Amino acid sequence: MKQYDTIRIEENDGLLMFYKADTGELIHKCRKSAEEGGDIETVGENALRRVFDDVEDIEAFIAMIRGQNGRYANSQMNKIVSLAKVYTVDQVETAILYCIRVKKCSLNEVQAYLLYRYGLGMAKRKMTESTFYHCKKRAEEIAEEQNGRLD
Repeated sequence: MKQYDTIRIEENDGLLMFYKADTGELIHKCRKSAEEGGDIETVGENALRRVFDDVEDIEAFIAMIRGQNGRYANSQMNKIVSLAKVYTVDQVETAILYCIRVKKCSLNEVQAYLLYRYGLGMAKRKMTESTFYHCKKRAEEIAEEQNGRLD
């Protein structure tokens, strides 16, 4: 895609589809905002608030994840929400509270804590192989920080 390429935008079932005008190639799709002028980037935030509404410090977690991860925060929040389909919501809440406590809020930190706390079995179902090994290393560090206590 070049700076002055022409694009075509279509709406389809609440999604905006962006195509190259000359080739018809799909280059991007996103949800259409519910209200005019709304912010599409808050999809992950809203999902996180909805699923983890009982976490008293969820706003602090969202602020920290936005501050520490910049433009990747929204996709990380969506993936954290999807972890609640593999783990229980309470288990992911525990990981979120751990992240707030150590002031390292990211998807990798949440996954590493879940790996440390609940073992390898469920983690392998959700994580890619490279993510699994990266998080496994961090989970071992968390275990050392917790005085070698594996729960």
